[in-house]
Amino acid sequence: MKKVSLDPALEKFIRHKTLTEVFSARLLVVLAFIPAYCMFADRTIYAYLPLPFLLLFIGAQFLKGKAYEHPWMKYASPIAGLLLSTSVICNTGFQRSPLLFLILMPIITYGIERGPAWALRSAMLYTPLLAFLALRALVQRDLPGITYVLAMTATSHTASR
Repeated sequence: MKKVSLDPALEKFIRHKTLTEVFSARLLVVLAFIPAYCMFADRTIYAYLPLPFLLLFIGAQFLKGKAYEHPWMKYASPIAGLLLSTSVICNTGFQRSPLLFLILMPIITYGIERGPAWALRSAMLYTPLLAFLALRALVQRDLPGITYVLAMTATSHTASR
């Protein structure tokens, strides 16, 4: 298939609009699942643990300029998202968490926003969490939990391609 060349200004405009939509989608998904978290979270002293990670995640989304150009700062948003997801998943049932599917959102959005390498990096960031959940399910002999975690692992690594 022959690639159609676009006007550079139009191509830049389309890219900017796509990045804006992906950025908005990532923030809206996180904010939209706050009520679900409140409904499913265990009523323990750890129930408020995701709050600082939520603030860190939202703050990391708005990094721009010189601070963002440092090589390690590009990882601020994915790592903040990992911390937020980990605290939410652990507070809502570990391997049986109804919010476990949310690990797919960063893989998809960073893949669109930053390219396929970032989708794979996001999948690799979540692999230790998924391994921990799979081992926890295995120790507890939780067959549905093992199945759920392994399905999410396969899906996340497939989506990162």
